[in-house]
Amino acid sequence: MNEKTLNRYLKVKAHAERGEGAERESAKKILRDFEAKHPGIKEAAAARARKQTAPPPRSKPQPDRRGNWEQIFRYATGFYETVRDVVEDVTDAYYGKELAENEVEASGSSRNEAIFVRLKFPFWVVEEIRALNAVQKEAFRQAIHEKVETYLDAILGEPE
Repeated sequence: MNEKTLNRYLKVKAHAERGEGAERESAKKILRDFEAKHPGIKEAAAARARKQTAPPPRSKPQPDRRGNWEQIFRYATGFYETVRDVVEDVTDAYYGKELAENEVEASGSSRNEAIFVRLKFPFWVVEEIRALNAVQKEAFRQAIHEKVETYLDAILGEPE
């Protein structure tokens, strides 16, 4: 049986199922004639209906070949902004760390059965510290903590 015959059968079947009154009865009679003249047409129609309603086979989603340049540009812009922010934070942190390492001196002494740990830095460094942003201040603090910790480890004789 050919595709054209099957399509005609499906149209008549739709009228038989959804039609009203005499149209419905006439369509049912034509369906019986189709089924008698073309054995297996009912099964072929049912197979086609199953095929059309069946979910498509699962496969990997294929990328859109048309190209969505706007979306790609948004991703690239977002990536660039993120990288730029990270670079700014790293640069800021580096400045705060360098300020502490180069301008702050940690020393100690002992007197009267006490150990004194001293941090010494010029007044201009205090003014500079006050002007640092949050990332720079945190890096400065961390570097100072590391200096004091290193000095205390040396005093206490603990391995680094």
